[in-house]
Amino acid sequence: MDYQLLHEIESMRLDSPSIRGFSDLARCLKSCGFAQHDDVFSLDRTDPVPPWQHCSIAEVRLLRADVEVYDEDGWDAVRLDYLFASLPLNLVDPFVAAAFSLSRCLNLAMTYRGQLMNEQLALATFRGFADDLMRELYETPGSEELAIFIAQTYPRTKAAPP
Repeated sequence: MDYQLLHEIESMRLDSPSIRGFSDLARCLKSCGFAQHDDVFSLDRTDPVPPWQHCSIAEVRLLRADVEVYDEDGWDAVRLDYLFASLPLNLVDPFVAAAFSLSRCLNLAMTYRGQLMNEQLALATFRGFADDLMRELYETPGSEELAIFIAQTYPRTKAAPP
């Protein structure tokens, strides 16, 4: 099975041409609705969360040279992880809205898998993942059945190359 079709985690990125400090990023994240938990940020849900779903809409990862870092190191990329399969489809819109608010606040372009994105394209792309799940597994994002199916795919092993 092609596990990418499960859309467990989908990420969008903001890449900076230079190393940036943490304080402006923290200010922008907070102004865009992200909450700080110790040294990490997330876009938290306010609705009741079933036990098989994820408790936040997005997790923020700071990167420097594609290695995760924390505030003391400076950063050159922000990755926003959306646990697509573990969230109901109605959370795509707030995720995309918050992501692009952050993009505007930081004055950085948003990408998905290296492709420049705008809000409309991001919404269409992420909503299209739901179509993938329905077509391949007959399941919807955030469903308990999908959570059970994904859990049953672990541990995953890679097939030996031909």
